[in-house]
Amino acid sequence: MARTLFLQLLIAAALIIGIGAALRVGHTLKLDAAKEPAWFAYDAGVGWDRRPNYDGKDDCETDRTFDAKGLIASETEKLSGKNTGKRPRVVFLGDSNTYGACAETDYTFVSVAGRLVPEVDVVNLGMNGYSSYQGYKALLKYGGLVRPNLIFISFNINDRRFMTGPELVDSDAAFQRIARADMFQRLVDRSYFVWAAAEASKWLSGRSMGIAEMIGDTESARVRLDKVVPRVSPEDYRDNLEKMVLWAKENGSAVAFILLGDNPSQTQNVREGLKHLSDKDVQGAIKAFEEARDDEEDVWFAPIARLHLAKLYAEAGRSKEAKEVLVIPEAITSLVGGYPIFPDSDYHNVMRAVASQHGIAVIDAAAELSKFPELFWDYCHFDEKGHEIVAQLVAAAIKVHLQKAS
Repeated sequence: MARTLFLQLLIAAALIIGIGAALRVGHTLKLDAAKEPAWFAYDAGVGWDRRPNYDGKDDCETDRTFDAKGLIASETEKLSGKNTGKRPRVVFLGDSNTYGACAETDYTFVSVAGRLVPEVDVVNLGMNGYSSYQGYKALLKYGGLVRPNLIFISFNINDRRFMTGPELVDSDAAFQRIARADMFQRLVDRSYFVWAAAEASKWLSGRSMGIAEMIGDTESARVRLDKVVPRVSPEDYRDNLEKMVLWAKENGSAVAFILLGDNPSQTQNVREGLKHLSDKDVQGAIKAFEEARDDEEDVWFAPIARLHLAKLYAEAGRSKEAKEVLVIPEAITSLVGGYPIFPDSDYHNVMRAVASQHGIAVIDAAAELSKFPELFWDYCHFDEKGHEIVAQLVAAAIKVHLQKAS
């Protein structure tokens, strides 16, 4: 009896050890195949942020070094020097163009502007994928720490991107959900048994467990444009800008807006269609929007054309075409949204209206960059020469502020 029980326990232990070993091998292979976005971390407050104490490369294989609070180390070193608190501090809130996607830290327009006006200290709070909602959250997170004298605000492209459901738009609830998903992912990464359970559930259900995606990591999906919503609506965009301006006023900071826009080459047909519409040339608008819809090389702004075509087709009695044009068989979707569904001019107009209401300076970098389409390397990002152009405009605005403040 005792011997039988001993054998049963021995067999059970062997099975557990064997299963554990198999799980360990499978889990190790899975980790080896994964590409961890180590340069950033998910955050329930701002969605995602630069990873504290990170020293390595980001998604563009660009070297980045962040301090214990997730700020750019080379900038905070200056803030902690002997002149700390005596020099004007200029903070930049923005998206990947401000962060400097695929640009070395020293060659972003923030860093270049800092060198052009060496009497100020600059702090770059730009982040890939950020919307105006996240800009406000970042200001709440870092504003008291940095205590800026001047704040530059620049958001546009990510606010206008579509989300496939209202529950996915920027909100505290959405960011908390992302953070919970990331916590689950980290638990999966650390536990062989939890990983196995997650993989089994995924296999049985045919879908993932909803683990947080990597910033900018896209999937392909069939999308109906009459069912999507903007990540940040024009009304919410205005509200977010107003909140940042109010924070600045309450904390004694001046504000300036930076207009940045889409690649002028990729949006040419859409802009022509919008111009025809403003001139009441319906047929000209339809032709331009159809060319934008059918341009396989510049798919990013086709949804804007499709939405206008649906309305124009419906008004012309072409109801079948109006329904068909709203369906994109293979559209990108991601954590930061799909394609833009508003032209950049719509959100530019909102920013200008807020600026006019509060007496805020507007730097129209979009107009200046549009003179040099060759500087854009994708749908909205520009190269080092583009950063230099924006830096010159920003530096001039900083000098005007310093003159007024003296």
